[in-house]
Amino acid sequence: MIQLAVSGLEADVLNAKSILDIGCGKGNFGEFLRQTYKGRLDGMDIVSYEGFCAGAYDHLILTNLNDPAKTSDSLLYDMIFAIEVIEHLENPRAFARFCTNLLKSGGKLIVTTPNVISVSSLLALTFQGHFRDFRDGIGMYPAHLSPIIPLDAKRIVQESGLQMISINYSNNGRIPFTTKTYQRFFPSLKGKLFSDNYRVVAIKP
Repeated sequence: MIQLAVSGLEADVLNAKSILDIGCGKGNFGEFLRQTYKGRLDGMDIVSYEGFCAGAYDHLILTNLNDPAKTSDSLLYDMIFAIEVIEHLENPRAFARFCTNLLKSGGKLIVTTPNVISVSSLLALTFQGHFRDFRDGIGMYPAHLSPIIPLDAKRIVQESGLQMISINYSNNGRIPFTTKTYQRFFPSLKGKLFSDNYRVVAIKP
């Protein structure tokens, strides 16, 4: 997901003075950014996880994203990344508004999430009664709460006062009911039908 998150945005990252990694977990994304990024980098999550890469971040902000604490208006960011976070939350619209309030004017929000309109996910819905990444089981429900189709992602962005820049697909997707990917056998299969995840990039006017 890291490559999907930053693809085409490398110059924005290098030029940013401040970046927030929401749902930073153990800090793998922060470690990746620190290979080239020298500006302010903050992480945000509900707890400090064991093995957290504290050296990659300037600050770790602890907050429950289902009920986030108000943050000082002076603490604003040029870029906010939320990699595979929004599907874990009870209220995606409230989360988008929270992110909007943390962005500088001209700042960018980058969100990745499971693509529930892929062939694999739609077949799971048709024959099993649920989107593939939202079924009962380890790493799924109740960890994954909120499936978001790309159209709803666009609506959420606009309702939050942001402007959509792009929706991009991972071009990496598993063949239905297997662990193998389409691209292993058919590299030309790309886009929303054959991608497990997608990315939203939006900007604050």
